[in-house]
Amino acid sequence: MKEMTKMQSLIKEINKLDINDLEVILKEVFRRVDRKRHIEKALDNLIGIGQGVWDLDAQAIIQELREDDR
Repeated sequence: MKEMTKMQSLIKEINKLDINDLEVILKEVFRRVDRKRHIEKALDNLIGIGQGVWDLDAQAIIQELREDDR
């Protein structure tokens, strides 16, 4: 017999819940989806922000900073 996937098992358990419990779960799922979308959007906004900075030689910058400290 084929083993149930995690998703199938969750759906089976959800089908046993009453309407109040379903509402609680639905709100939590929506909250998590909204939060993940917000995080992904924030990360998308950061893409490319360091462009140009990384073209510099990091070792040369460190050496220059060390010389300035002397």
